[in-house]
Amino acid sequence: MFEVGQSASVELEHLAEGGSNAELLALSGSDDNVYTSTSGKGLIMPGASDSITLTLSPEQAKYLSVASMFVNTNDAFVGETGLSIGSLASGEAFVMNMNVWDSGTEGNDELAATIPGPAGGGEGFNANRNDDDKVTFHPGIVSKDDGLATSALSANHRFLNPGARITITRIE
Repeated sequence: MFEVGQSASVELEHLAEGGSNAELLALSGSDDNVYTSTSGKGLIMPGASDSITLTLSPEQAKYLSVASMFVNTNDAFVGETGLSIGSLASGEAFVMNMNVWDSGTEGNDELAATIPGPAGGGEGFNANRNDDDKVTFHPGIVSKDDGLATSALSANHRFLNPGARITITRIE
């Protein structure tokens, strides 16, 4: 789904900038290595969770990739790609903290115009790339409370890595 140090795909850019996972989900029909794809229920607030069940044959259940937009950022996402799950025994669980990644598609200017959602109300996906065009570890945000007067964000939007936790449980 992504590789650190490489350009984000347009599909990942849609997710990171605007929260649309439709483009990534559509890849499952065109990639022989993707057996299924699904979506969660929507926005997950801090401290909340969502649960998804996938049904795969043992031959298919080898790797899992997961990603979600990190809300109140202009191009950040949480995710992992190619998690090895093939050796999980029935009833066994794997827990992992996921990092916040910068898709590298938009400069982190923290302007309301570039941050969709409740904090900024700005645009989502924009095909014009104006950053280094490489997926990297996200350095965090600079808020107006930190002295960036043009930032649409305040101290309550700060985050530390990791940004999410995933629990994968094989149920049979």
